[in-house]
Amino acid sequence: MSSSSWRQAEAFPKAVRMKKENAPETEEEVIDSLFRNLPVAVLLLDENGRILQITKAAEELLLQSEKGIRYGDALGCYYALDDARGCGGCPSREDCDLNRAVLGAYLTGDVSSRREVKLLVGEDKRELTLIFSAAPHDANHGRGVLLFLEDISERKKAEKALKVSEENLKSSQENLKRAQSVAHVGSWHLDVVENILQWSDETYRIFGIPSASSPTYEGFLEIVHPDDRNTVDRKWAAAIAAIAAIDREPYDIEHRIIVNGTVKWVREKAEVEFDGNGRAIRGTGIVQDITDRKRTEEEKHSLQQELAHVLRVATISELTAAIAHELNQPLAAILANAQAAQRLLENKDIQLEEVKEIFADIIYDDKRASQIIVRLRALHKKSEFEFLPLDINDVVNEVVAFVRNDAMIRRISINKRLGEVLSLVSADRIQLQQVILNLAINSFDAMNGRERRELCIRTMQKGAAAVVVSVEDTGIGIDEKDFSSVFNPFFSTKSDGMGIGLSINKLIIETHGGEIGVKSNAEGGATFFFTLPALDHSTSLERDPT
Repeated sequence: MSSSSWRQAEAFPKAVRMKKENAPETEEEVIDSLFRNLPVAVLLLDENGRILQITKAAEELLLQSEKGIRYGDALGCYYALDDARGCGGCPSREDCDLNRAVLGAYLTGDVSSRREVKLLVGEDKRELTLIFSAAPHDANHGRGVLLFLEDISERKKAEKALKVSEENLKSSQENLKRAQSVAHVGSWHLDVVENILQWSDETYRIFGIPSASSPTYEGFLEIVHPDDRNTVDRKWAAAIAAIAAIDREPYDIEHRIIVNGTVKWVREKAEVEFDGNGRAIRGTGIVQDITDRKRTEEEKHSLQQELAHVLRVATISELTAAIAHELNQPLAAILANAQAAQRLLENKDIQLEEVKEIFADIIYDDKRASQIIVRLRALHKKSEFEFLPLDINDVVNEVVAFVRNDAMIRRISINKRLGEVLSLVSADRIQLQQVILNLAINSFDAMNGRERRELCIRTMQKGAAAVVVSVEDTGIGIDEKDFSSVFNPFFSTKSDGMGIGLSINKLIIETHGGEIGVKSNAEGGATFFFTLPALDHSTSLERDPT
């Protein structure tokens, strides 16, 4: 019992006398009124442990609150339930601290202050934890006992739950440390206002800094690779900018760091908290060491480049006859014009205008031959992706020019349906040429032996976000059950096919951030199509669709 509550309980006889002098109520009424309204759970017991008076607060605590019953029955103590004399005759009374304290107060006048006891109450043995105080009280009817009770069961449960929670938290923290170490993922917290940066142990390890040091944002930037430093700083500045929430950029970035002279790759992602005025106050994020992943991606990219180059060379080999025919035309024209010029120069009466026209034709045919060789060299060239703003129609026209002679030899007509207003795309010209070239050659092969041989290449704008290219043929088509497999490596519908062309196409298109697919045509044949992300739609150009 608190000292103030205890003083309230002990002082009530004095208050009774004062009230008696100033009011007409009987002493019993005054006692009952004052005692019952004490804001604590107090029982006044007689020499047999029966309840003489009880506060309202105590009534809310006890299972029974009638005057005259023993306090053990009132509490509903499980061990006193079957005892006709209540707690006084309970066989377990010798082991009960509460019973010993009540008896001690009555028999020897001992005072027990704020002791804790656990009781099992009710038939279901519900655990009840009490803080109790017991003191003797002498009244006209003889010696009694004042018993103060405070139910701390819920507090004990909360303390137990808190202890379990603390243990779980400690365990979770240890597990988090182990998990961060295994996954190479660290965490960090930045107080934007005070510029206080906190790192987890794994974050210190990733950045190669002793855990005893105090990191700062400026110190973090010093670790970032010089070529990435401005990008990282701008990205964070954009994430904490005091602008409308809808316009804020998330902080999600991959960049390089330099640790002990070694370049490493990390990925960072964070959430920023803002106050009511839209100002950034703190940021919480993760940092992951992705060096191994980046190294694997580079190796994979290198292998893809090698495979794509092999495929280009193989495709060009298939077009050897057509290329030779195409190259032979300007060379034959150059030879014929040179011979004609030679004959003119042998005449005494030289017609200079005719000679000039012949030399102009020679120059024109020479350029034609040169362009064919340039296209061949470009397709043979082994190089990294070079993403530039491109007009997709230009790429289509270049491929059509390259395969026109092969189409003539195979008696295939080529139609172009090119969009007049298309967004530019960010792409590698040679890689896109390879995709369209491979789709065209596949269509040529699919139309071998067919009566109707038509190829149609279309380009179109798909909303403001994408550009679509489709290659439609009148060939043998593809079974719909093969749609999901046709882009898998080594899957081919041709008996002599290697099954790598379409898988390479898929890798190239996905590297460009696009998608590739296939569908059947209503009148036979198949249409392969791919989409590419459009650059800002304001870069759209009006073109001559031819």
